[in-house]
Amino acid sequence: MSKNNKRPSETYDKQRRFLIQGATALGALAVAGVAGCQVQQQKVSKAQAAYQPMPNGPQACGNCANFVAPGDCRVVQGPVAANGWSRYWQPRRA
Repeated sequence: MSKNNKRPSETYDKQRRFLIQGATALGALAVAGVAGCQVQQQKVSKAQAAYQPMPNGPQACGNCANFVAPGDCRVVQGPVAANGWSRYWQPRRA
């Protein structure tokens, strides 16, 4: 008899455990990715953003990529004015 004579059920059990562990690891990575996205969506206060209710030269909330009409921002908490400005101003892409 050879030393490597394993019962088919032993091999099946090892394969099954391997697949379950792999699926568990992938599930954990997916959950971690979703949790990371949620953290990135938190907004900063107006003080942290150095928000001001007037434009900074040609830069104004109304022409910022983060501005959501009529008065919201993807980055700054609370209502913002279209003529306001914050340090998170980004030009809109054409």
